[in-house]
Amino acid sequence: MKKLNFPVITTAILNAFILIGAGHGLGILLIYEILSPQFILSGSNAFKLDRYDGRLVPVAFLSLIFQVITFT
Repeated sequence: MKKLNFPVITTAILNAFILIGAGHGLGILLIYEILSPQFILSGSNAFKLDRYDGRLVPVAFLSLIFQVITFT
């Protein structure tokens, strides 16, 4: 098993707290990372790339994938 060092763990934690403008307020990327697989697997219109809100789910999902890859 690969030993995780402090910079890797710190980067992943700080990445989760990136502020994003969503709807009428601010949110953190962590919420979208948790909900993105549900949106993608349910077949909802999560990939409307013509608007900012439509790009949040794919970006959050990619962020989640790369965080998992970083930890493995």
